Amino acid sequence: MTTTPLLRAPRDIASWMWFPRHLEPGLQAQYALAARIAEIAARHGLLTAPRIVSAWSLDGVRVPQVCAVVQPTGALDDPAVLAAVVAARPDELPERAVPGEIELEGPGSWYDADGAAHADDGLLRITVDLLPGDPWVQVEVFHDVWMPYDFTGRPHPEVYQCNASRLAAALTDINALLGAEAEPGELTYFGRAVALGVENSFDDDGEPLDVTDLIKAAAQRYGG
Repeated sequence: MTTTPLLRAPRDIASWMWFPRHLEPGLQAQYALAARIAEIAARHGLLTAPRIVSAWSLDGVRVPQVCAVVQPTGALDDPAVLAAVVAARPDELPERAVPGEIELEGPGSWYDADGAAHADDGLLRITVDLLPGDPWVQVEVFHDVWMPYDFTGRPHPEVYQCNASRLAAALTDINALLGAEAEPGELTYFGRAVALGVENSFDDDGEPLDVTDLIKAAAQRYGG
């Protein structure tokens, strides 16, 4: 069994976005949709016991660097959860401020080369925004277990086979729920999203990059 700590990139390595057109705007619809997406992630073991990180809007404008964190004790679409989020409005904001986009993060499971399951926090992040304007949903991932090569550029086929299929299944289910195909995000230094998975970044010679330099630099910067 591996004892190597699971490295996390200082930003997402890959992301997917959906722009569903058939959804109602508003907080109740937003939390109901977030609950259904969270159920999909939980079914595949990628996100359990999600916590809600809520951004805030004031007069239709997002307030930068202000958020509230709520750990639900029930289903995300329970009216009591939404009430708890509203009640968690930061003290520095006036009463007319409202919750904006929400992020869901929490523990999930991944499998090592021996097939043993491990729990880590923040395997993926789900963001939902259904407030006035164009609704959108985003999923981001941060680790190398989804890619054919690890962050050092070495192949890890057993890890990849155990984990990539679970991510692909979750993305497929979200596509079906939203009635739209995911749009892969931009290439990052750490990896690249494709339709239902993640590819490594490669150098000019076609070799997978060793990207641990920026991971180590970020850990030193933030005390990790």
